[in-house]
This record gives sequence, C-alpha cells and structure tokens, in this order.
Amino acid sequence: MLAIFVEILATTYLKLSRDKNSFSGMTVSMVLFNISLTLFATSLGQIPVSTAYAIWSALGTAAVSFAGVMFFGERVSVLKVVSLLSIIVGVVGLNLADYLV
Repeated sequence: MLAIFVEILATTYLKLSRDKNSFSGMTVSMVLFNISLTLFATSLGQIPVSTAYAIWSALGTAAVSFAGVMFFGERVSVLKVVSLLSIIVGVVGLNLADYLV
C-alpha cells in the first residue's frame, strides 16, 4: 500500500511541477517514482506478481484520477466513473480467481 501511496504522490507532484515547468519538481517526482518501484519490488516477495501489479495499477489509477478531479479541476463524467469502477471490479475478479478455482 505504501508503494501505491508514493506513486500517487509522485504522479501528482509530476503534474504540479510540469504545470510550473520546474526541473527540481521533476527530479523530486523521479525520486518518488524510484521509491515507489523499490517498495513495489519489495512487496513481490510476499504477494504474487499478478495480484500485486493489478492492485498497484488499479488503485493508483483510481486515486490519481480522484486527485485530478479534486486538485486540478479535471472533468468527471459518467463514462470515467464507470470505467474506473470496471477496472476496480476487474482487479477484484483477478484476486478472487485464485481462491475460487
């Protein structure tokens, strides 16, 4: 979960620094992305890669989308919400597949 949180920070900070054309901000984002990937790689010792990556990418996508709406004024549409929910349902299905088979 910490890897996901750091990735969300990195992506949000990247957007902030890009809007201001800040080289130091981009550098901070790269460091945060590296920390996130290191934490993700560490988690692979305890979680199957298919499960870990699905959760990481789905929750990261949903959270960054939420941050875009809340902090950057990005539009929300029914299609976006349904699409994000579909991603989350898909990840839940992938995780349940290991236990139901």
